[in-house]
Amino acid sequence: MTRPSNATLLPVRLQWADRSFNGQALVDSGAEGNLMDFSLARKLHIPITALEHTITIHALNGQELPGITHVTGLITLITSGNHSERISLYLTQSPHAPIVLGHPWFAKHRPRIEWGQNSEEPVNLSNVPPEYLDLKEVFSKSRAASLPPHRPYDCAIDLLPAPILIAPDPSRQFVVEVDMSEMGVGAVLSLRSPTDDKMHPCAFLSRRLSPAERNYDIDTDLASVAGEINISKKIQK
Repeated sequence: MTRPSNATLLPVRLQWADRSFNGQALVDSGAEGNLMDFSLARKLHIPITALEHTITIHALNGQELPGITHVTGLITLITSGNHSERISLYLTQSPHAPIVLGHPWFAKHRPRIEWGQNSEEPVNLSNVPPEYLDLKEVFSKSRAASLPPHRPYDCAIDLLPAPILIAPDPSRQFVVEVDMSEMGVGAVLSLRSPTDDKMHPCAFLSRRLSPAERNYDIDTDLASVAGEINISKKIQK
């Protein structure tokens, strides 16, 4: 059976001993296990182990298929650029989908997957200058709501040691900074410190917008000010 053209594939890298293999895994929540083609495992010389008992498998129509008798040893599976985990794959005859990440993988990671790239809402480019039309992906609302994949070159963010917030002093200057996107809103209330005459945060707030709030047709900056100015009120109390 050939793999359907609309199958969801995930780039993966397998590592074991001093060897590695780059390929694509079929993402299949209906598979009851994580699988690998027996012939590919032998070709790559991946360590395999015989099972004590054969695992019987059935097709969707109930037809019994050749049983699973072997499993790989623990190997390293790398997805999303740098997410690494140790995993064993049951070996079966599956040349058209040589690596399958099934229900156990879904249950462990609960990934967010864009199942239909072709089903995304078309991007409204009516207000985009012509010189930016080649960058239409950055104007996609659905893409903006998703985090980018992890990359090996991602930079760590060093956090400041505690304490970070200072006590509010109503006699000194306050600054409220607000921001809002189509997914959330946030605000920071800062105070000019008497010790170094610099602005230091004394309160902050952020939250996701509800589905109803995301449909509001109002200026985002005004909405963020109106919605998050409660920080000052809370401090005054």
